[in-house]
Amino acid sequence: MAENTEPKAEETQEEQSTAGQEAEDQQEQQRTETENLFHRLYLFGLGLQKDLETTIKNLVERGEMEAEEKEKMVDDLREHVKESSSQFENKIKDLINQVIEGMNLVPKEKYETLEKRVQILETKVLELESRLKESQPE
Repeated sequence: MAENTEPKAEETQEEQSTAGQEAEDQQEQQRTETENLFHRLYLFGLGLQKDLETTIKNLVERGEMEAEEKEKMVDDLREHVKESSSQFENKIKDLINQVIEGMNLVPKEKYETLEKRVQILETKVLELESRLKESQPE
């Protein structure tokens, strides 16, 4: 009977190894998809900026827009971009936090909080050990 349980143990280890590899592959794929999304958004933003600059320049050259209007439009666009980028930044942070949670990683803030708690506990343990040594007769 011992022979029958050994192959099952090996199969279980292989299954666990395969499951672990699949989880790592999924995490890598998720990271790659996220990186691709950020890259595409970056390129989109650059292309959009270039198109707007060209369009405004053409309007001024054709006389359809005054230089003063151009400045006002550029200022309005900059203000709108600042507002939108702030909202976009918050959405990206939320997305990153979701990805981190999905990967079972600890956010920096939580790590730092836990690190401080461990340091406090270590100090208290050392203090208690010191008291215990002092109270024990030699």
